[in-house]
Formats: sequence, C-alpha cells, structure tokens
Amino acid sequence: MNGNAPTSDQMTPASQACFRFWFDDAESAADILARHFGADTLPITIKRNGMDLHLAPASGNIDTPQYIATNPIDLPDGPSLELRLVEGGSASFLTSVKALSALAAEIARSAQAKAIGWSEAGTITGSEFFIKVVQSWEDGGAFPAMVLVALQGDGDGGLITRGLSPFCEQELVLDLAPMPMPEQAKIAIRMIDHLAAEGAVTENEIVEVDGFGSFELDPRDSGKKIYLRRSPFP
Repeated sequence: MNGNAPTSDQMTPASQACFRFWFDDAESAADILARHFGADTLPITIKRNGMDLHLAPASGNIDTPQYIATNPIDLPDGPSLELRLVEGGSASFLTSVKALSALAAEIARSAQAKAIGWSEAGTITGSEFFIKVVQSWEDGGAFPAMVLVALQGDGDGGLITRGLSPFCEQELVLDLAPMPMPEQAKIAIRMIDHLAAEGAVTENEIVEVDGFGSFELDPRDSGKKIYLRRSPFP
C-alpha cells in the first residue's frame, strides 16, 4: 500500500468516478480505516482483484444529489473520504465499479459510515442499504441500479437516467407517460440491469420486461440516448 494518487495522464473513465463517504467522526473513521488496511495513515492505495484503489481525503462533494434511504438533515456537512480507481488494467468499467463497490461497502461497514455518494449518478445512499445491495450484487444478484444510476423526471411524465452512460455509453429515456411513476421506476431498474450488462443499443430492438410486457428500444441523439416505449407489436 502507498499514498500515490492518480495523475491527470493516468485518468480513465473509471478512475474519474469515485465513492465519497460521510462519517459522524471523520478523524476517528480515518484512523480506523488506516489500521484496517495495515497503514499508519491515509491516503493509501489498496490492491484488489489486480486493481489499485485509492482511499484519500475527499476532493469535493456530490453535485445535485439524489438521496436514497437516507435524509440529508442526518448527514454531517460534506464527505470526508473518497475511493477511486488508480489502475484497473484491462478491466471494463462494470468490472472496475464492482470492485470499487465491494471495497466501498467494506469501508462503510468497518468505519460505520453514515452514507456513501457515487459521483457518476449523484446518488447519496444510506450505509445500511448500500451495503445490502452491494453484497447482493457480489453474491450474484442484480446490478445495484438504485445506488449507481439516478432516475429523474423528464418534465413530460416520463423518466430519464443519470449515470448509466459510463456503463453503456447511453442514457435511458422512458417514454411511458401516463404510466404511474412507481411502475416506470420498476421497469427502469430492470432495463438498467440489462443495459449495464449487455452494453450499448445500436439499432431498434424489442425487449420483454417480466410482468410488464414488450417494449421497444430506440437509440436516438446520435446514439447517446435510448428511448423506451411500449412495443407496437403484441
């Protein structure tokens, strides 16, 4: 382990992303984590699955946050630590984020974090829920869409993702009004899991969403967005 941070010419899409942590006692948490990882003090670089992951004082906050299973009034002012990738070799973004997520959950559990923020989606998630969904992912469960990808209203009764593009180079737009938002969110979570695993959609295709029927995926805006709407075919 060492304290070498990534330089600008080492930055990749994965190393630009980071988790940030909120603690009731930031100084105590830093001491606990240094000891946990066999170091005298932070920052440190931790090796996991052939990757170098850097734990250091937070360099910023989470922009326009979306809170998941936590209340902002219960959080200290700003995050104190952040975790990012230094060197991931040839690993995909998804593989790198899975390793980052597992270590973030370990950090949260070891030092009793209050919440964990994910820079790419702007989500800030309560520690207990974050640890639960990441552990499920590690155990072979679904991609933790609620904590790694945010859902926002599009102003027309639909939803649009924020933070999906690092995984598949596209954001998802649900063109499903007037379907109720809770149902749209369920469909979005299932589609995010599919797209994070399968990658970009390059041409129109029909997909089946269990319990909801058939939908059409239509890439637009030079392929930067995928529009999802009810399939015209039964």
